[in-house]
Amino acid sequence: MNKELEEEIIKDVRRDPIRLRDVEEQTEAICLAAVDVRGYALEYVKDQTEAICSLAMEQDGNALKYVKNQTEEICLKAINQYLDAFKYVKNKTKKICLEAVNMDGEMLKYIDDQTEEICLAAVKSNLHAFMYVKRQTENLCLEAGKQSKYYVRYVKNRTERVYLEVFKDNFDVLSVLNINDKKIALVALKASLLHKNKDKKVLNEIIKKYNKDQEIVDFYTKNKLWKYVDLSNLKDLSAKYGMLM
Repeated sequence: MNKELEEEIIKDVRRDPIRLRDVEEQTEAICLAAVDVRGYALEYVKDQTEAICSLAMEQDGNALKYVKNQTEEICLKAINQYLDAFKYVKNKTKKICLEAVNMDGEMLKYIDDQTEEICLAAVKSNLHAFMYVKRQTENLCLEAGKQSKYYVRYVKNRTERVYLEVFKDNFDVLSVLNINDKKIALVALKASLLHKNKDKKVLNEIIKKYNKDQEIVDFYTKNKLWKYVDLSNLKDLSAKYGMLM
């Protein structure tokens, strides 16, 4: 193709990049001119060089769906220009996944091969990403609990360590947990020992529910918690433990 004709075609595709689809003899310069104006013109590029794809991603990351040979560098450029292009990445490497979830943790929903490292980065970036975690490790549950105590309702792996983290700062989360679960009650009591100012409401609610449970009753005695309890409505315990208040 002579230089003059190439220049004419370049002017033409700059005015309307879609015209590239009608160009039989495409040079790299012509294709570069087209994708420089509209990245999605990459769809009509016959010979997709690295330079053409790279420029197209800089103009419109969503054009990644038209890239035939997706390199890691091309994919990174695409998601940095348009994050939602992440769903078009064919080979989601660790580097690409971390880049995506650090920008928005919810990109985790597009990742099949989830590692703990990637999931932690996602949850730290956007707590809502916890909803897309396939395998809830203890570390992930702790991270979710640290960011929002109320996320414990979505935690499947509720270990004692997770509960202690949740109850460490306050007991408000008891309102969204099942107090009928003795495991929760016991961990809440253990956590209460970490608080200088005891939550009398919580201590009274638990003993009211478990006043017949010897393990919990003994816990109150051993840790001198009776002084925080209103025994007026617990006659059986009042006579026995009233002197300990």
